Amino acid sequence: MFEPFRNAASAHEIRACASKLYELHNDILREAKRSKQRAPAPDQRPFLWIITPTLSGAVQDEFGACQQLDHWPSGVFFTPSGWHTGFIVVHKLPETPDTLWFRLFGTGNFQTRAFAELTQLPITHPYRAPLMESLANLRVILESRPSRTINEQELFMQLSPLYLEKIAAAEQRGEQETQIKIALKMIGEQVPLETIARLTELSIEQIQELQSQQG
Repeated sequence: MFEPFRNAASAHEIRACASKLYELHNDILREAKRSKQRAPAPDQRPFLWIITPTLSGAVQDEFGACQQLDHWPSGVFFTPSGWHTGFIVVHKLPETPDTLWFRLFGTGNFQTRAFAELTQLPITHPYRAPLMESLANLRVILESRPSRTINEQELFMQLSPLYLEKIAAAEQRGEQETQIKIALKMIGEQVPLETIARLTELSIEQIQELQSQQG
């Protein structure tokens, strides 16, 4: 389970998240009993991850949250094992590609740097497309709200350039699909490759690839 927070999660909010986790555990145990199957071992039951920009020392102490730096990066905290809960403290994470998705949940300059890092990823990078899609959807959700908090408005403004980039990319894909359809028709009519390239703005190599696919 993932529970993201825009602002620092309070002790009360953390307990509310934990209550949902334990209710899920109870549902799993009841279902196992009802179906007369062995219940999952404790380490196979759902685990709660709370994603929060910061986590105060007082809250860490209250929940016994500690880092395990031998196996996990800085910013990842675990409660005692019986609680099945961990914290991803976004502002303490190392700024690496592997933490980018989580760092987008940050605030202020920390989040701004994460957005800039996302836009600088190569178009072919495996993280870029799914992150752009998720953030564009989030912007649509925020736009549909009749009113937004100051933090939500700040996030909305951060997301706007990414949303426009997504639209431009979709338009480019649509344009290229049209060019390919025209090129395929012209290949079938045995139009010279140079003419197809001039009319569709595809490269000779792209047209030859389409030609080979047609067999």
